[in-house]
Amino acid sequence: MSPVGAFALTGDMFRLKCPCGGSALEIQLGKEKVRLVVPCVACPPPHHYNMSRQLFFSRDIFTLACPYTSIGCAFIGSADKVREAYDESTRTLAEMLGVDSGEIDFSDEAARAAAHPHNEEEADPGSEPGDTFDDPQNSPFYESTILTAVASLRDEGRVACRCQNSALQKLDFELTRGGVKVFCETCGASRELFIPSENAAVSFAVDAGELRLE
Repeated sequence: MSPVGAFALTGDMFRLKCPCGGSALEIQLGKEKVRLVVPCVACPPPHHYNMSRQLFFSRDIFTLACPYTSIGCAFIGSADKVREAYDESTRTLAEMLGVDSGEIDFSDEAARAAAHPHNEEEADPGSEPGDTFDDPQNSPFYESTILTAVASLRDEGRVACRCQNSALQKLDFELTRGGVKVFCETCGASRELFIPSENAAVSFAVDAGELRLE
């Protein structure tokens, strides 16, 4: 949760990052429209929404829901209304999971604890410091998210390699331990990226600017 006002958005971009470091809510403010990229509690890829500036700033509460589960994944409005909607969405999610809503903790403190376990019992005994708990290699969502991100970078001309002509580029990637290796089959240039989880893959897809292969 974070206070967001008109003055906070004067730079055209506002990014609210989760303390776990794996995801972020992104707001882009246009002259008439507001574009949002919203992480989802149910789906590895984020959801994209567009709304008018008037709607964004005028409503007491506006809920952006996952199109597949109908669970609210972002709430925009006054602080008290946002908290009410957040609590209701948490109860709905708890009912779907068959647990008590008190067992679900989306607080910043919980995110920090998940990202940085405080003792050996909380950490994976087979992991190194900084490793995450999930194994994305077995996830089709992880691979499809990376594939989509690399394809977007390629199609938008945001990948540089040793090819003199970008039209000669033939980009591909392969999964590595803890990440992915992006390479050009034409010139042989490559780069390894540390992307250890599905959330990190989503962040890469959202935040990737330009990629230079060496």
